[in-house]
Amino acid sequence: MKTTMKKTSLLLCVSCCVLLSACASVGPDYEGAPSVAADAVQAKRFARAGGDTTSTEPLSAWWRSLDDARLNELIEAALQYNPTLAQTEARLRQSRARFAQQKTNQLPKATASAAMLDLDRPGADPQWTRLYATGVDATW
Repeated sequence: MKTTMKKTSLLLCVSCCVLLSACASVGPDYEGAPSVAADAVQAKRFARAGGDTTSTEPLSAWWRSLDDARLNELIEAALQYNPTLAQTEARLRQSRARFAQQKTNQLPKATASAAMLDLDRPGADPQWTRLYATGVDATW
């Protein structure tokens, strides 16, 4: 047991030494960090890129940089046939309105009606007749 512990501690010590020595050596031609940060702090404005730089595709079309025709076709089809955010929002509002309408269809409904009718009957006694009708209806 003691020999296993000694071997483990020795291995751990050697491993730590190797790792620490790797951090200390950077190479014979290392000159230190460039002085870009110091120059940037003292500059009055941002440095502009020279005229020899090349522009790249915008980030909204990043897949074009992969030069895959099939991928381009698939993404263009997806963008063409998928709804925009405004269309999606309109569909969501429409679905919520339909849902609210379905909920109201499950509630009981009640209606009431009343009517009065005056009849002129010439030559009859009495000449005027008045009729009344009322009604109440409940459904669910």
